Amino acid sequence: MEDDTAVILSCCYHYEAR
Repeated sequence: MEDDTAVILSCCYHYEAR
């Protein structure tokens, strides 16, 4: 279940990075 965490983190990070 590491892919899920990476995907969520990437989404959140990119969303806030906007």
